[in-house]
Amino acid sequence: MTTAVETLRDTPFIVAGRTFQSRLMVGTGKYRDNETMVRAIEASGAEIVTVA
Repeated sequence: MTTAVETLRDTPFIVAGRTFQSRLMVGTGKYRDNETMVRAIEASGAEIVTVA
């Protein structure tokens, strides 16, 4: 039996014609410094990063 989570894992996330494997979006705000922000973004595996 296929679950909703398995279906999402196997279905790419497409935005404006661009394909992403991860649906996780990470913001750049609220970090103590740039080094911490970069490490957190890299560790998250997110392919989409928002900037304000």
